[in-house]
Amino acid sequence: MTYISADFDQQHAAEYTLLARIGHEENALAVLDNAGQLKVITAYDPRHTKQEVADLLNLNFGRVKLAVPDGSYSFVPGEAFRESALDIYRRYLPGDGLADTVISSLPALGITLLHHVNQLGLEPFVGRFSHLGIYPVVQPLLAAVVGHARQTAGPFVSINKQASCVNIAVLDSGKFIYANDFEVFGPDDLNYYLLAVLTNGELIGKQPVCCLSGDIAEDGEFHRRVTKYSEHVVFADSGQLTGVSLPQALQLEQHQYLTLLGLYLCE
Repeated sequence: MTYISADFDQQHAAEYTLLARIGHEENALAVLDNAGQLKVITAYDPRHTKQEVADLLNLNFGRVKLAVPDGSYSFVPGEAFRESALDIYRRYLPGDGLADTVISSLPALGITLLHHVNQLGLEPFVGRFSHLGIYPVVQPLLAAVVGHARQTAGPFVSINKQASCVNIAVLDSGKFIYANDFEVFGPDDLNYYLLAVLTNGELIGKQPVCCLSGDIAEDGEFHRRVTKYSEHVVFADSGQLTGVSLPQALQLEQHQYLTLLGLYLCE
């Protein structure tokens, strides 16, 4: 779906923030004003960029933030992180040793996130925007759901799916416990990994709140697999979780945009 606000003004691009989520099969873009009002949202096949998307990317936005689907990340407790120990931390990051290591702080969770940036597929953005902020998808996901998790007494599980990549994060009363990416090709794969996460976290039978986002349809097979493990399964309210004001036209599908709009919270 493509949404363009009636008051979107290309002449004011310098006052807008561009959010972009890169995927293996689909890219998504959103444009926000300084008040967090959504001006544009669209998705497109990166192999066949539409002219309206090319025109949008040619604007001189004030801020640009990019989410990349990359499992090359690791977490360090915030109070224990030392930048002088970066070479040691890198040993725990998957990769070829050639990618740049980016450090991000998530103060709301008390953790520091280290990730490798793979430049493949990012050329249209890296070459165009010199002031680009790059984040692994797990960062806007965690930034968006931490508020909900804090209001939940007990375990909270976030499950986000984009194409064949599923992010599963576990928090307990707002405290960060675990997060990882998994490659899935069908509902049974999700069931396998989710069961492993819940079993290792001793959450079987504890009815955790499960918050779904991304490419998960209500009453679809992926949704049904999650309901096997909890009676408390909800779809993410992306507008409420990120503070981005969404139009009524997007309400029914807003959970699809959580990791895109969650970039609004990333610094």
